[in-house]
Amino acid sequence: MYAKIQFIVKQVPEPPVKNYRMCLPAHPIALAGSCGSFLRFYPMRFLSMLLPPVTCSGAAKCFGILFPSPTLRITDFVVNLQRNLKLFFLMVKAIFFDVDGTLVSFKTHKVPASTREALRLLRAKGVKVFIATGRPKMLMMEAVGDLEFDGYVTLNGSHCFTADHQDIYKNCIPKDDIERLTSYCRRYPEIPFVFVDENGWYITHINDDVENVSRLLEVSVPPLMSAEAMRNKDVLQIMGYFGESEEPKFFSEVLTHCVPMRWHPLFADIIVRGNSKSEGIDRVLAYYGIDLSETMAFGDGGNDIPMLRHVALGVAMGNAAEPVRSAANYVTTSVDDDGILNALKHFNVL
Repeated sequence: MYAKIQFIVKQVPEPPVKNYRMCLPAHPIALAGSCGSFLRFYPMRFLSMLLPPVTCSGAAKCFGILFPSPTLRITDFVVNLQRNLKLFFLMVKAIFFDVDGTLVSFKTHKVPASTREALRLLRAKGVKVFIATGRPKMLMMEAVGDLEFDGYVTLNGSHCFTADHQDIYKNCIPKDDIERLTSYCRRYPEIPFVFVDENGWYITHINDDVENVSRLLEVSVPPLMSAEAMRNKDVLQIMGYFGESEEPKFFSEVLTHCVPMRWHPLFADIIVRGNSKSEGIDRVLAYYGIDLSETMAFGDGGNDIPMLRHVALGVAMGNAAEPVRSAANYVTTSVDDDGILNALKHFNVL
């Protein structure tokens, strides 16, 4: 017995998001049963999900929607369709949100009203919402402390804790790395370094780059403190104000147990090798008993790439740079154009 599947395509409206990498059952034969009713109610959305990662440039594509280039084989189409269907029918139980450029706008330095409403609706539905940021606890609370979350991944995964601030995971920079950095700061006192512990953050030197970043993030410049004063403290993260070209030599000679997580050209967040937002997510999921296959994440910076690749559905904001967009399953609109709410609606999470 053979089944004949016929697609009737009329006019496909221009999607609000240009760059698609949709996510979605497993066996091709299972396709008909699982998609029949869905096709009746969401035909245009379903067809838009069939595309591999391409840039949609027009309205009516007809058969070209399914085969946007002559080199696309049937097997490629089926693989893409299977991936997209799997993600579309994902049962999301936990969502992780970056802060700067994702929850908080770089333009207004506030959380958009649409994002606040989306977070409220998610928690009302029983979906757990978490922060996943490079910020330390005190700066994270300054930015989003008036919002309710179920837990926090801070300092790029170095410090994770619950809503009532009970530690889930903490991993400090080794003392021998701190010793070598102290010596380095004596030789190069003009290079600013920020040290972050559980109670605060401190900087060794203030220059124009530090002032510029402070204005960008709308945070106060950390208080001055020498590197020597941090030798007996538990340092969770360091920020180094040096260029990307200097990283290989610095991390091979000074902070040998650490890695940079760069999301801005002026500085790099520095954490212990093995720490990352994805590692922090795993620690939080284990604590709450949630499977990785039930997760979603939003981000816009270079330090979000491991997280977006790690979760079941990674969403890059429209204001993200190309490497971040390429790492995600889907690119939504910008933080200032209701990007979080738009993506949650697109995937029927809300």
